[in-house]
Amino acid sequence: MRRTPSILLLLFAVLPVTLTAQTTSKQPSDPPKPVVTVSFERNAIKESDAIQVWVWFTNEGDQSLSKVTLHINSPASIDWNASDCARWNDNARGLGNQPVNIGSVGPHEIRPITICAKSGPNIDVGEFNILFAFDYSWTNNNIERHSIVTAEKQLKANLFGSDTVAGIPIALASFIVPGLFFWFVLAWFRPSSTSALALGDKLIYSVLISLPLLWIVNRLSPNTGAGISFAKLGVYAITGVAAGAVIGGGDWLWRWDKNRRATHAKLVRERNEVKIGDAPEVLLGNLLHAFPVYHSPRAVLQTADGKKYEGSLAAGTDSAVAIVGWFQIDREKIASGNKAEILTALNGAKRPLDLFELAQKYTLTIEGSDPIRVLGGTAITDLGLTLPNKDVDVETLDGQGSKEPLVLV
Repeated sequence: MRRTPSILLLLFAVLPVTLTAQTTSKQPSDPPKPVVTVSFERNAIKESDAIQVWVWFTNEGDQSLSKVTLHINSPASIDWNASDCARWNDNARGLGNQPVNIGSVGPHEIRPITICAKSGPNIDVGEFNILFAFDYSWTNNNIERHSIVTAEKQLKANLFGSDTVAGIPIALASFIVPGLFFWFVLAWFRPSSTSALALGDKLIYSVLISLPLLWIVNRLSPNTGAGISFAKLGVYAITGVAAGAVIGGGDWLWRWDKNRRATHAKLVRERNEVKIGDAPEVLLGNLLHAFPVYHSPRAVLQTADGKKYEGSLAAGTDSAVAIVGWFQIDREKIASGNKAEILTALNGAKRPLDLFELAQKYTLTIEGSDPIRVLGGTAITDLGLTLPNKDVDVETLDGQGSKEPLVLV
C-alpha cells in the first residue's frame, strides 16, 4: 500500500506533459508574414511615358512560400511589364490583367522584382493609389494554406508633366479648350457682339460652348477612348478653331454683305438724288427709284410763297426739290429690236420702275402724257420741275393719284 501514492504522483506528473504535447501538436503554427517594399523611380507619370519600379518580396519566416503571384491594380491607361523599361519596346505586350508569377521564395529570402510602368498617348489624369498584392501559399501539416500581403504606392498622372495647361487644371481642360480656341478664332474676325466680353466671362462661356462641341466630337469620333492626351486636346482645339471659323466667318460675311448693301444703297441714293437742271426723264427715273413700290401716287410741292404744284412723284434733298408729271411708253412707236420680245417684257412689268428700266434696256422713248399741275394758278406745261430747297414742302402719297407715273399705252 505504500507504493500507491508514488504511482499516483508519477501519473499526475506525466499527464499534464502528455496533454500539453497533444494540444501543441494540434495547434497550427502562425502564418508566415512576408514584407513587401515598393520604390518608384519617380512618383509622377505623363502621357507616353515610362517609369521604373522596384519591388522586394521578403520572406522573414522559417517556411518556404510557394505559388507567389503579384497582382497590380492601377488605372487602365497605365500598363505594366515585369522587365526593365529599356528592354520593353513598343512591340512587346504588357501584362494587362495578367499577374506576375514569382514562383517559390525560400525561408529568409529576399526576392527582388523589376517592373516597368508605361502610359499610352491617352492618360487618366489624377493621383492614384497603385495596389501591389502578393498571393502566396505554404504547407502546414500537409495542408496547403493561402494568404495575401499588399502594399500601396501613390502615383500622379498628368499631361505634359504638369497639373495645368495655361493655368487650367488638366482635368478641366477638355471642358475649356474647345471653347477657348473658339473665342481666339472668333476674336480674329472681330465680331461686334463679343468685343465687350471680359476674359472671365469668356472662360465661363468657353465651358458652355465646349459642351456642344464635345458632344459633336464624340458623335463623329465615338472611339476617342478614355483619359486625356495631347492628341485629344489637339482634336478639341481644332474643333474649337473650326467652330470659331464657321461662326466668325459667317458673321464677317454677314457684316461684309450688310456694308456692301449699305454702300450700294448710298451710291444709289446719291445717283438718284434730284439736282437742279435735270431733265424730266432723269427726274422720273430718280423719283421712281426713291419710291419703287408706290402705285398711283400723288405728289404735292408747296413753295415758300404759297404756290402749290401737283404731280405724280416729288422728293427733295438738302439743296434741291423736284416734282414730275405723268409719262407713257407708246407701243406703236417701238421700232428697234425684237418688238414681240420687248412687248412681252413690257406687259410683264409689275411696277412703273420696271417699265422705266425696260425702256432704258431697250432704248425706248418715254413721252410725257400730262404735265405738272398748278393748284389755284396758271397752268404750265412742264413735265419736270426742280427748285432750290428754300422752305419748300414736298409730299408724296401712295395710292392717292389717278394713275401711274409711267404707263404703257
